[in-house]
Amino acid sequence: MLWLVALFPLLAAVIVHASPMRNRATLGASGCGVLLVTLVLTVFAGLEGWVGRIAWSIPLQFEVALTTSSVVMALLVSVIALPVLAYAAVHERRRDLNRLVSLLLLFVGAMLLLVIAADLITLLIGWELVGACSWALIGHERQHASRAASARYAFVMTRLGDLGLFVAAMVAFSDRGTFAFAAIETLGAPQKTILVAGLLLSAASKSGQIPFAPWLFRAMDGPTSVSALLHSATMVAAGAYLLIRLEPTLAQVPWFGPAAICIGLGTALAGGLTAMLQPHAKKLLAASTSAHYGLMFVAVGAGYPAVALTHLVAHAFFKALLFLSAGVAGREADSFYLTKMGFGRVLPITASATAVGGFALAGIPPLAGFFAKFYVFMAVIESEMYTLAIIGLVTTVISAFYYLRIIKVIYFDKPKKPFEENNDWGLKILLILSSVLILIYFIYPSILNDVVSTILIY
Repeated sequence: MLWLVALFPLLAAVIVHASPMRNRATLGASGCGVLLVTLVLTVFAGLEGWVGRIAWSIPLQFEVALTTSSVVMALLVSVIALPVLAYAAVHERRRDLNRLVSLLLLFVGAMLLLVIAADLITLLIGWELVGACSWALIGHERQHASRAASARYAFVMTRLGDLGLFVAAMVAFSDRGTFAFAAIETLGAPQKTILVAGLLLSAASKSGQIPFAPWLFRAMDGPTSVSALLHSATMVAAGAYLLIRLEPTLAQVPWFGPAAICIGLGTALAGGLTAMLQPHAKKLLAASTSAHYGLMFVAVGAGYPAVALTHLVAHAFFKALLFLSAGVAGREADSFYLTKMGFGRVLPITASATAVGGFALAGIPPLAGFFAKFYVFMAVIESEMYTLAIIGLVTTVISAFYYLRIIKVIYFDKPKKPFEENNDWGLKILLILSSVLILIYFIYPSILNDVVSTILIY
């Protein structure tokens, strides 16, 4: 039964693409309806303890199951995808909109398959589908040669890292005769070392960590809705989720923790400094994404996967919001360059939504971004890595600085061209999302723990 959680949006994507629907409202309603049903299926799956297994042969069996982290992630994917898909239906270009909506649904289904996977071969199928969907989505406006080139660059760059997951799967199967996650716990020391190295390599490439971070900037050539979903709850989140899901196994290799921390801190510093200097709004947010996932790597490396998951959830909400608000402002300004914006006085709804997400990004209490970063620092301190905690604090200060740049552009710079406040659904979506964010930030993380506990213990 659990297969339905991933298969439903995957099949719906095919139906939407094959249908004659071209109207924005119809496409938006259909896509959001699919995501709502997927969300309900995910809740039922958790409540009823759904599992799934397909026996292709005696050694080759595809398994899906739910853990605490996979329930949280599966819920997150559908919840974040809802406003993003609605935004796409309202704001993205009418040309090939049917194709865009169907690809977004396919993207969601692929990510859900990755999330519920309980063996390396099922994980690989979801992993590769997510990569293929990202290529198609980044290059959606394929009439532009530069965007098609960016899609290929992102695909090839992440594929280089994906080789690590293939190696990990081959090592597990050759030693244990199975791909099941449960079996890799008993791997011998040499095999486990190779497996962990492969998984860490793949996770770093998907989550835009050094040295793979440049693909995140090329991915900004895709539509805004694609950037919002890719950076918040799907492809870029896949790498961090993989480490969170398999942390008990990864932690058995002594060098994993220090390696993950070094990768994460290095990326957090590099991403933060890049964001401070980046004049392009979407690329600034991309650098910020890389930096925040770096902090998640630090938390996992320090032995606190739950802290990394907390940060992942908080980041997904405020980063999706910031991308969507940047999309509204960029469309009105005909440019994503900060020097050509300045929309606070003429787009108050968008500016307010940006402020909420930006304060969370900067880690201002009582928003969830503050709690997420605080937990990461506490995890590092609990591990008695005080120097690393100081470096982490520096990354937070840097994020506050580049958020000040955004605030200056929004509220103090004068617009470089006439803006019009459009009272359309796109802005209403942003307002609703920002309101939900405020509520979540004040009661989070306790409500998240309560919901997950209820689903798993029921």
